[in-house]
Amino acid sequence: MSGRWVHILLAVLMAVVLLPMGCASEASLVARGQDYLAQGQPQQAIETLLGVLETNPNSAPANLMLARVYFQLGRLDEAERTAELARRVESNEEVLVVLATIAYEKHDFAKAAGLMEQALKLQPDRATNHYRLGLIRREAGDLERAAEAFRMALVEQPTFNEAQVSLALTLKDLKRYDEALEVMQGVAKGMRGAGAQDAGVQATLGELYEAQNLVDRASLAYRNALKADATNTAAACGMARIYRGQQRFEEAIELLKGAARLLPKSAKVQLELGLTYRDFRLEAQAIEALQRATTLESPQQQAYAPLLELLERSKANKERLGKVLAAAAQALPDDARVQLKAGDWFADHADGARALKAFRRALEIEPNNAEAALKVGLTYVKANELEAAARAYDVLKYLDGDKADELQSAIDKAGSPAAPEPAAPAKAKRKGKRGRHR
Repeated sequence: MSGRWVHILLAVLMAVVLLPMGCASEASLVARGQDYLAQGQPQQAIETLLGVLETNPNSAPANLMLARVYFQLGRLDEAERTAELARRVESNEEVLVVLATIAYEKHDFAKAAGLMEQALKLQPDRATNHYRLGLIRREAGDLERAAEAFRMALVEQPTFNEAQVSLALTLKDLKRYDEALEVMQGVAKGMRGAGAQDAGVQATLGELYEAQNLVDRASLAYRNALKADATNTAAACGMARIYRGQQRFEEAIELLKGAARLLPKSAKVQLELGLTYRDFRLEAQAIEALQRATTLESPQQQAYAPLLELLERSKANKERLGKVLAAAAQALPDDARVQLKAGDWFADHADGARALKAFRRALEIEPNNAEAALKVGLTYVKANELEAAARAYDVLKYLDGDKADELQSAIDKAGSPAAPEPAAPAKAKRKGKRGRHR
């Protein structure tokens, strides 16, 4: 989950607006559960709320508060089921927003968007919900409709700075740079000197200038951001990219190492550090930084391609390479090249089931990929599933005749009955010695 989304939506999960209840003591117990959660004592919160639900299983506020606790603990299925119990009693805006948050965390963006749209039907003038809907759509890649949602948030609340920044970033992703800059320059004028908040605006301006290759302006914006807030990840990474593009590798490394000390859990900083080490030909350090970028919270998928390239080039330990390939195949299900590489590794290590899964996924991504079709067929042959291999041949013969012949040869060889071993030559009968007749 992105940091911006966590900041906004966890506020929804923590800021409870207690629903009407018939019993004052019940309300106080739910409030106590909320206090326990805020104090970092989730188990006490659970016990308190279960006490309420033992008396009144249909308490919507207790169920909703318990859903929040489960969400905080990462128990998403329980959180969803418990929030649904609250929804059965009263399907109000707050319940729908919490359910949308849970769906988002489970990467079910379509469901999350649908729930947020339902919440907006109940409260169409709620700027924060338009904003949340924009965040969901942006994460799902629906950029045009995300921009539309952010604009609706600004119609309801014109000074909603986070909506303005998100709109600008979305317009940048749509390559509508002039519109994005117009939005951000307006924000910057009204926020000069606002500390960390201003740092975020300046960093966004830097990204927009960088996207248009306005390097000097981007550099100035990033430096302004870092002056306001030394822990601004976007500014540190952006400034390092500019240094790297100018071949100023030592300065980029120094900047990023400083950022890593301030932000030890930032996968984005580790990604930029790894790429800088790689370009500076410090391959061992690059590998370590890129691997950290794939394992920290909010792992950076862009780190896998350079990491795999460096591991292969350095002839890394096969077990280490295999672990990275397996992780990459899971993290990048739509990357045919990664799926093929992972499939090869699984096949070499006698893991036919995972090899087949990877090869078939590569073929799903690129139906005309003859190499993937061949490897699917050969994997079936190796598993002695010759009918499935024949079906793979039927696909492959339209893609690449030579590869189809190779697969057919493997099928024929696997399907031919073993030749009988030649019989041992019969021993010649000894002829008895005949006496010589005189």
